[in-house]
Amino acid sequence: MKTQVCDNKDNVIPAKDFVIIRLKKEINRLADKLSENLKRENLALKKEIAILKSENARLYRVLRDKSDVMRFNA
Repeated sequence: MKTQVCDNKDNVIPAKDFVIIRLKKEINRLADKLSENLKRENLALKKEIAILKSENARLYRVLRDKSDVMRFNA
């Protein structure tokens, strides 16, 4: 005899199928959560990259200016 689980009054599905459906939903929720976490992390990394690029450009300008001053004084 097969165990049956009711998901509504008109539709009866086997317990095995019910468990599979539940697992699929849980997997989808976890995948969505991971996706959101990755999006947030990606945005944070993009902001950090922008800050580092700006700092790199600033340091490059300082170095270039020092080099220009040294050439001028030589």
